[in-house]
Amino acid sequence: MFMGAMLGVIISDNMIVLYVFWELTSLSSALLISYWFQRDKSIYGAQKSMLITVFGGFAMLGGFAILYSITGTFSIQETIASADLVMASNLFIPAMILVLLGAFTKSAQFPFHIWLPDAMEAPTPVSAYLHSATMVKAGLYLVARFTPVFAGVPEWFWIVSGVGLFTLFWGSLSAVRQKDLKGILAFSTISQLGLIMSLLGVGSASLYFNDGVENALYHAAIMTAIFHLINHATFKGSLFMAIGIIDHETGTRDINRLGGLMTIMPVTFTITLIGAASMAGIPPFNGFISKEMFFTGMLEAMEISAWNMQTFGILFPVIAWVASIFTFLYCLILFFKTFTGKFKPENFDKHVHEAPIGMLISPIILVALVIVFGLFPNLLAYSLIEPAMQSILPGVMTGGERFYVDIYLWHGFELELFMTMGVIALGTLLFIYMKKWSSLAIYKKESDILNPLYDGSLSALVTGSQKITRAQITEGFVTI
Repeated sequence: MFMGAMLGVIISDNMIVLYVFWELTSLSSALLISYWFQRDKSIYGAQKSMLITVFGGFAMLGGFAILYSITGTFSIQETIASADLVMASNLFIPAMILVLLGAFTKSAQFPFHIWLPDAMEAPTPVSAYLHSATMVKAGLYLVARFTPVFAGVPEWFWIVSGVGLFTLFWGSLSAVRQKDLKGILAFSTISQLGLIMSLLGVGSASLYFNDGVENALYHAAIMTAIFHLINHATFKGSLFMAIGIIDHETGTRDINRLGGLMTIMPVTFTITLIGAASMAGIPPFNGFISKEMFFTGMLEAMEISAWNMQTFGILFPVIAWVASIFTFLYCLILFFKTFTGKFKPENFDKHVHEAPIGMLISPIILVALVIVFGLFPNLLAYSLIEPAMQSILPGVMTGGERFYVDIYLWHGFELELFMTMGVIALGTLLFIYMKKWSSLAIYKKESDILNPLYDGSLSALVTGSQKITRAQITEGFVTI
């Protein structure tokens, strides 16, 4: 059901049909999260994901209704063709905000990200497929799909890129605090989704500038967003499957109990090494290439000659760089805390051994793609990436022209490479001196600070509903 619904989201041209499939992905996701329905945490996670993503879906439906009132059509293609009409409408901002609410809730952008860590109660293949590689990308797809309708204005640029950058930072910082391997990967997914969202925001500047030279700067941000979306699916999917194997073979995902698995689980060790190295942005893997391109996009964002970017543009590369340090750090924590050190059999409730080949095939295929796309990044250049760019930025290239897509591993000794070196150096230092700062209170708080707000709001909603339901009218007065 999920696979069919997700395909429906992608291929639907009618907004109402898209909405139906959109909610089907939320429904199937909630059912899969609650797979182990005997666990309270599974039911809690399923309910949380359902409430937040369906709230966003209703908001998105409201946005679609407003777009229909402006254009007279539910067709996405016809709405894109009527983008000037939408932009001239007084309802432009409300429609944009409502559509973005749908995208942000589905793609776990701050402050709606809190459902994703609790969704990790699902079986690991579900986490790998739905909650790292596929369903959470639906929000990114929606932003990309409606970029031709809403982009080219400062409100879209600042909201999309700003929310994306803050989500990138918050997710990477929160991942460092986690003690559960799936918790680390959940917040790392939030962080990576923010990275792609920020690139879509920066790339939307292409629809504002008519100057070909300045415009071309921002084509690369869209190209990077598409490329990293593919890369993230490969390395994060492989890591989730590897963590599932570790959980299955050891009976725990607690990094305080794990350690010394390198020689006992050599294949899982290799899979995790490649996946974590790619996520950390280490060459020659595909994540390194898109991380370098991401730095390029954030540096070029400073050159936007509008929207107060001369004043605030420096925040883009600074936040990106700081968040990348935490990204490198949580990759080190995930890998070294699991596989290095002394193996202690007494920490485990079962005999620890390597997984059977049937469990290893899928992550091996994914890490093979990590290596292939790292060494040969142009494999998908004109078969997948360039057509996607044409779809996101229609009308930018005229006369049958195509976007120039040339992705390569070595960029030379540019500023981006030195930024990466700084990330590796500072991330390594933080890991080496981890004992000194791990005693801080913020490190010990694994739960997100927004969770109490969600729990309190839900409790107040239930209490308030009960009071209204139980109210009795006697002689013209309402009594509770």
